[in-house]
Formats: sequence, structure tokens, C-alpha cells
Amino acid sequence: MRFEPQIAFHASRPLIAEAISNKLHRVRQNSGVQTPQNLHAWDPDSPEMKAAVFTLLPSHERQAITSELYRTFWSLSLHDIYVPENVYKAHIAFLQSRDGVILREGGECDKRKKESARMLLVVDTLTDELDMQRNHCKGILGDMNKKRNSLLDAIVEDQRRSISEAILKLCIMPRMTITPEDSLFCANFFHKMHMLEPPNFSSLQFYDRVVKDIFPLVYCATDHEARCLGIFLRALFEPLKRWRLDKSQYEKEAASKLGFSVAIGSPARCSYDQYCTVFSKWHDKITKIIIHCLDKYGNHGRACLLVLIKLVGVYPARKRTSITLMEKLDPLKQQEKYKDVQAMAYRYYTLLDKHNFSLEEDFSRSVQTSSCKRQMTATKSR
Repeated sequence: MRFEPQIAFHASRPLIAEAISNKLHRVRQNSGVQTPQNLHAWDPDSPEMKAAVFTLLPSHERQAITSELYRTFWSLSLHDIYVPENVYKAHIAFLQSRDGVILREGGECDKRKKESARMLLVVDTLTDELDMQRNHCKGILGDMNKKRNSLLDAIVEDQRRSISEAILKLCIMPRMTITPEDSLFCANFFHKMHMLEPPNFSSLQFYDRVVKDIFPLVYCATDHEARCLGIFLRALFEPLKRWRLDKSQYEKEAASKLGFSVAIGSPARCSYDQYCTVFSKWHDKITKIIIHCLDKYGNHGRACLLVLIKLVGVYPARKRTSITLMEKLDPLKQQEKYKDVQAMAYRYYTLLDKHNFSLEEDFSRSVQTSSCKRQMTATKSR
């Protein structure tokens, strides 16, 4: 019996994670103890794993993606590269405030003390867990940084434009719809790739291929796949919108990175004006697909709405696009044949209407407003 690579990795990832954690612990402790024999083969850097993964890559695909990148991507999980600090801090703050309320309440003193002690124990546990998670992610990202030059450096020049397509085919598409956690992992992994700046990785080309090749999956997605697709696209598009609306953020987080070169290997970076033009094209491409789906709501409406609901606050970025979508929702709200689509159309319409106040009439106005705000802030500081 032969499993698909994504199924094999999904089933074996707990052992891979244990091997990675064991290795990171030995590095932090500066221990000379060898990896336990039962975990050695599951270490992503072990000869056994390297040989096994190399055989998984089709020979014609090895020219556009390396075994190193493929192995790294499939060996890691969301908790390896992402720390939900806001969730931890919010829960800790809630427990601390609840503890204060308990101490001020009347009633039995012993009972209140026990409840307070329990709250503080949970707070300490969460604080320790957050520190452990930070250290774990720091170790994983440090290891990735050491490997950055080997992730894609072996790709020959005439195959470099095919890197993003190979990544989508062999990494993103097989994993993105397995679970919501995998969807978030895919988006976060390639955001980390953008920040690490491995040679030959073009963030611009990657985002462009996602818009052109991944978003159209809405035409054939199941409910589960549509939800996962929405989660992936939202996590991926959030920084794109932020960079579009704030030039200083773009220059700091995007233009300064190797992935925003105008061409792979070129020292010239994509300017803010060039990025604005590209972003508008991406936005229009997505809008065209969505309008077609909503027009054919009997076939594609449900999956499209499931994706759109996940994207509220990220897409649409223009008020006039939002108004156009709201007009397209009217037939879906009025029809009676597809009750589920009707209910989702009402929900999405309400969400759009709620967020319309935060959208600008067009991108140029939003950029001018952002610029004016920065100038006013600078004037006040002087």
C-alpha cells in the first residue's frame, strides 16, 4: 500500500515533532547525548529522512524545488512557527481580572481563597507555556535561518520562474485543505520565507500565483475546502492590504526584502507605486472571479460565500467593490430555491454593510489620508 505524501507526513508528524523537539532540547542544553534510536530516523535532517523524501519528489519537479525546502515544509506544524501571543495574553488578563473580582466578592473566605489559588495556578501554567512556545519557535526559526541559503539556492537560472508554481503544486495545494491549522500553517510558513529571504524565492511571484491559481479553486471546493481556503487567503492577504495602505510599512516589511526584487537575482526592488498597481490588479482579478461565482450561485455560490465570509476585513479593500458585491447579493437573498445560500448571502451582506465605514472610496484617497495622518503626527511631535 502506498500513501500520498501529504497523508504519510500527516500521520508521521507527531514522531517528526518529537525528534525535532529532542534535537532542539539537546542544542539548548549543549548536550552531547545522541538522539534516541527510535527517533533518529524521524529527524528531518537524518540520512534516512533525506533519502525517503528525495524519492517522493517527481524527477521532473526536482528542477524547480529542492528536497530541503520540501522536507522542511512537510516536517513542521503551525505551533513550530507561530505563537498566538494575543490569545495567551488575553486569557491571562481575563483570569487575573477574574481573580480580583473573586477576592472582592462576599461569601466563604476559604472557598474564595481556593478559587483564587486555582486561577493563579492556571495563570502561571499559561505563562510558562507561552515562554516554552516562544523558545520552541525561536529554535525552529533559527534552524530555518541557518538553512536559508540551501532552501532554493540549487535551482538553476532557467527554472527559477517555475519555483512558485512548484511550491503551489507540491506544498500548498496538497496541504492547505487538510485542516484549518494546516491552512494557517501554509500562509505563515511562506510569510516566514519572505522574512528569511532565501535566495531565488520571489514573494511577488508567489503572491501572484496564489491569486491566479489558488483563488479559482472556489469553483470546485467543498464546504470544508472553502473554509480552509478562506482561512489561508485571509492570513496571506492581511499583510498585502496593510502594505498597500501604509507606505512606511511597505518599505519596512516588503521593499526591504529580497522577495520583492523586480526580478529574481536583481538588486532593484519593487517600488511602492509599482506595488500599488500590482495590488489593484490582484484585487480586480479576485473581484472578477467572485462576481462570476455569485452570478452562477446555483453551482458556486455556497463555496464562494464561505470564502468571502472569512475574508471580511481584508477583502474587499474598496468601498465601490463592496457596493458592487452587495448589489450582486440581492438576487441570492431573494431566491427561495437554495435556502443555505440565501442565509449565507444575508449574513455576508450584513458583514459588508458593517465594514463599509472603514473602507475608502478608492486606494489613492486612502493613501493620501494615511499620509496626512503621518504628517499631522509628525507636526504634533514637533
